[in-house]
Amino acid sequence: MKHAASNPAPASSASAPPLSPAAEAQLQAVLRKYGDRLSEEQKADVKRLIAEAQKPNEALRAFPLDNSNEPATVFRVYRAERK
Repeated sequence: MKHAASNPAPASSASAPPLSPAAEAQLQAVLRKYGDRLSEEQKADVKRLIAEAQKPNEALRAFPLDNSNEPATVFRVYRAERK
């Protein structure tokens, strides 16, 4: 709660850019699932956080990848030999 008091939600959400369709869908999903448990201030904070995440998400989506692209490193589980 201390965080919400130091960063008022109405002022930050008013300056936030409009949400993309994907971000709006994400916001609606969160509000459908948790909306009855959130205050108006918390809902505005969720919207602000989703808006802030748009730019990095768009940068990731813009990176061209094919289904055949593999990761640079492959996770392999190390298991010590049993004696």
